[in-house]
Amino acid sequence: MSSTPDPTHENIEIVKTNLKNIQAFNDYIYDHGQVYFTNCFLLLTSKDDSDPGLSIGLSLLEASFAALGDVYGPLGVFAATFMCGEVDSWTETTPPQLNSVFASMIIRYQQSSLTFDSQVADYISDPTSFWTKTFTWNGQSCTLGDLATFSFPDEKDPNFFTYAKACLTALDKAVWQQVLKAKCVITWWAWIPSGQVDPQPKMIK
Repeated sequence: MSSTPDPTHENIEIVKTNLKNIQAFNDYIYDHGQVYFTNCFLLLTSKDDSDPGLSIGLSLLEASFAALGDVYGPLGVFAATFMCGEVDSWTETTPPQLNSVFASMIIRYQQSSLTFDSQVADYISDPTSFWTKTFTWNGQSCTLGDLATFSFPDEKDPNFFTYAKACLTALDKAVWQQVLKAKCVITWWAWIPSGQVDPQPKMIK
């Protein structure tokens, strides 16, 4: 990516605005994404009654943000690199509030989303101190100061909802993938030639 711009007053204000818009975007995804958890568990007649662990919470958050990098050009790549890079870094340095056991997948996701907001709030409070902090994801890197090079849409911009739709679709897919891995048991029958041992049902979990 291009060289990071200097932390001038103007650039600092652009970064703060972008961070606030990204924070609001994350809140929108969380608020409107909860229904996908309910829908998935109801359709599977299963209960969301256990904590899938740190990695699942992070993968759900990251999967939703990643959609920006897949379809929205340079702005999407910048935004996804910052957002996913922040979340991805938690696998090495886990925020204390995520080192707990939660009652369900939705609460794990909620706490991951709240933690993202909290981390972004830290950057908003003093962007200069974090100006050269690097975020790396999917082979791309950017610094906090690079957020001065574009404008992330707010809710007055129709693009906000276009981006949100893509991220919500990605979240829905990620929820199904994680729940199917954790909850589903598939029964299949192995074919065995005649004269050998009778076929037995095989259970895969």
